[in-house]
Amino acid sequence: SFLNTLILPFQTLSSIIGFSLFLSILLQVLSGFFLGWYYIPEPALVSELREEMFEDTKFGYEVYNLHVRGVDVIFLLSYFHILKKIFLKNYVSSDSDGWALGGYAFFWYHYIVFLGICLSANHLSDLTLTIAANIYWSLVNNTHKTYYFIFTNKHLNSDELMRLMLLHYITPWYYI
Repeated sequence: SFLNTLILPFQTLSSIIGFSLFLSILLQVLSGFFLGWYYIPEPALVSELREEMFEDTKFGYEVYNLHVRGVDVIFLLSYFHILKKIFLKNYVSSDSDGWALGGYAFFWYHYIVFLGICLSANHLSDLTLTIAANIYWSLVNNTHKTYYFIFTNKHLNSDELMRLMLLHYITPWYYI
C-alpha cells in the first residue's frame, strides 16, 4: 500500500491511464526485443518461423500474443488518455509543451505500428504498404518516383522488408 502510494500518488482510474499506457509501451518494446531475436527478414519464411517459434521456444506463443495484443491495448489507452485530457480541459490551463510532445509521440507510435503491420508479410501488409506509398507520393505532389527510395515498387519484397524491419527495430528506441 505504501509503495503504491509512493509510485502513484493519485489512485483514481483517470490518473492510472497514463501510467498504464507507459507500462504497456515498455512491455511492447520488451516483447518486440525478444521477437526480434527470432525473425530473419525473408517474407516467404515469416509464417514458418512464427510456427517454428511457437513449437520450439518456451513462451514463444505468449510473447508473440503479448506483442500483437499490446498494439490494441496501447491504441485504446492512448485514446482514453487523450479523451481524459480533453474532458478535464487540460488544454486550457496547461502549457502547450505537453500537448506538442504527446502529439509527437502519438505520430511516432502510429508510424511504428505501420512498420509492424508491414512486417507480418501477408496481404494486409502489402496493402498497407501500397496505401502508405500512395499517400507519400500524393504528399510530394506525384513528383516522378520519389517513393522509390522508401517503397521501391510499392509492393512488399525482400529489400523492402529488410528496410522496414530495420526501421521497426530502431524507431522504438528513438520513441522511448
